[in-house]
Amino acid sequence: MHERESKDLRPASGGKFGGTLRVLGNEENNGEGLLFLGNYMALDHSRGADVYLDALKPHAVLICGKRGYGKSYTMGCMLEELAFLPEPVKGNLAALIIDTMGIFWTMRTPNSSEAGRLKSWGLPPAGLEIEVFVPAGNIEAYKKRNIEVKPFSTSIRELSGSQWCRILRVEEVSPLGILLVRVVESLREKEDPYSFEDIINEIFLDERSDSASKGAAENYFRAVKSWGLFSKEGTPLSVLIAGGRTTILDVSTLENENVCAAAVSILAGRLYAETA
Repeated sequence: MHERESKDLRPASGGKFGGTLRVLGNEENNGEGLLFLGNYMALDHSRGADVYLDALKPHAVLICGKRGYGKSYTMGCMLEELAFLPEPVKGNLAALIIDTMGIFWTMRTPNSSEAGRLKSWGLPPAGLEIEVFVPAGNIEAYKKRNIEVKPFSTSIRELSGSQWCRILRVEEVSPLGILLVRVVESLREKEDPYSFEDIINEIFLDERSDSASKGAAENYFRAVKSWGLFSKEGTPLSVLIAGGRTTILDVSTLENENVCAAAVSILAGRLYAETA
């Protein structure tokens, strides 16, 4: 970790600090693309050295602590700093937050209730220009709360037969599980997008399964369709992510942990494939 004098450096959001600073992640940083994280606290509770995080190089960061100790708050500070970076730097960065608690959409609104505390840090209350995406089937629930959101969905074709079994909590070796895997993998081999109706049609064309398994499979997929998370085409990555943009993917309404995990893993895989 590099330490030097902070005579001319400022946090991206505009606060003013002096004295010694520490830069995490890039000792060669010349003062550009720094995210202000806060200060060390001295034993007498006075502020010590300023702490910055470099935003010019890739980093892996772990934020850990007990419930209520400020993990989400710390992440919010980092997002604010990213959003307030100068355009030449900001344009090369894209922030995507997987929000499992449904809290980060509030970053649009200036935190006026803590204006006094912010003033002591030389910071004004400021909202962020962010885009919030939620599963397409939950749009109306957010509109009723006057929260502006956009629909998000994952292509049905992204999920394997085994993933569907995990989501639906069906044993792969059961008659129903065998039917699901066989039908889904058969459709995926065609390499074309397909809908829930295509899956259901394929289910009833299967000659090796009994009627009870077919009926159960149909009921499962009609229930999944109502969630609004999966669709034939899915939301393109270019709609979700772009340079200079902060995007919140709010999955807090997905009560099924397996569904949430599948959606996040698929998105992560697509991102990795695009950037590798």
